[in-house]
Amino acid sequence: MGKHAPRRPPRAHWVLLILGSVALFAALSVHGLVTNGGGEGARSGTGPGRTAAVPALPDAGPVLRIGAAGRVDSARMPAGSVALTFDDGPDPRWTPQILDVLRAHGAHATFFVVGSRVNRYPDLARRIVAEGHELGVHTFTHADLAVVPGWRRDLELSLTRNAIAAATGRTARLMRPPYSSTPDAVTPAALDAMRPVAAAGYLIVLADLDTDDWRRPGADAIARAATPPAGQGAVVMLHDSGGDRSQTVAALDQAIPRLQAQGYRFVTVSELRSLRLAEAVHPQTLRA
Repeated sequence: MGKHAPRRPPRAHWVLLILGSVALFAALSVHGLVTNGGGEGARSGTGPGRTAAVPALPDAGPVLRIGAAGRVDSARMPAGSVALTFDDGPDPRWTPQILDVLRAHGAHATFFVVGSRVNRYPDLARRIVAEGHELGVHTFTHADLAVVPGWRRDLELSLTRNAIAAATGRTARLMRPPYSSTPDAVTPAALDAMRPVAAAGYLIVLADLDTDDWRRPGADAIARAATPPAGQGAVVMLHDSGGDRSQTVAALDQAIPRLQAQGYRFVTVSELRSLRLAEAVHPQTLRA
């Protein structure tokens, strides 16, 4: 019998697959930059294509665990504790300034990052983690999960989680949907979009206090909006990207020392053991 030449692998198939994946990722990134600018472009609690509806979580706390049977359990911050949270970064101009203010006052925070920006600025993601803060997922292109198809939602989450892991060696377990706000602003459609996110293993983090800092109402107004009622704990929503954040930086420099003088401590969401929730970020071994 004659000898047969070894069969070559179907390289064209893999080339097409890779090119298709690259094109899809590029399209997602461009879509996010064009339609959302990587930040809040509409009133928090609303988004592209979203309309007002009866709140689905009128009495819930800001940290949500959604069970397989659809049950929603929530947790609130204990008295005297504030979790500062920042959306839409990292940003090469504003994130370092915010990190400098936090470091100057010995405060920690949680950053809900956009995956495409983590890919662009991995050093900033590493700095956030190195200085004792934590990272959460805010989708890859700042997409409104209540209106995108399921495949797009899953891709937004996995790409962002992979971006965080590649940049920092850690896996994010917290997620904040873009265009979200406080629990009483969650619509039934938004809650439906959160269920598969929770099924993927994420804790959903909303806010007690939405500062609307992206509107740039002034540093004093932002500082007041970030201040909980006397003695109460709070998750505070701010932004470190998506526009001029100079007022946010100035507001932090006002609010943090003032609240610390009242006995408040500033912590990451996952630091609060009293919440009895899974640890938000843990080390991950990455394969070469």
